[in-house]
Amino acid sequence: MITSTITLALIEDGKLSLTDNLSELLPEHFLAIDKNKLKHITIDTLLSHRSGLPNYPSNVSRIDGDPMNGGYSEQQLLQALKNLPLKHEPNSKFAYANFNYALLGYILSKKIG
Repeated sequence: MITSTITLALIEDGKLSLTDNLSELLPEHFLAIDKNKLKHITIDTLLSHRSGLPNYPSNVSRIDGDPMNGGYSEQQLLQALKNLPLKHEPNSKFAYANFNYALLGYILSKKIG
């Protein structure tokens, strides 16, 4: 909820747009996703779980069912982005994915920070 609130506040302030896409925001980090598909993963599709990204990247260690127990470093996030496959076409269907909000948090940290 906090991530959504901060995202919408930055949109209201003109620092982000619902149509900003990962090809513009983080072009150098996504190596496994076709650039044309990357253009269709927007702030809106991340917020609404329609990005096509998986629920968790493969390099997340789950401890007692908590995928983020013990922390998740920026280095792990950036490594995950390099190899991250799409589960389905962006904006084709709803599929809950925690990783959408992890990615939004990273984008927000770069916009605010």
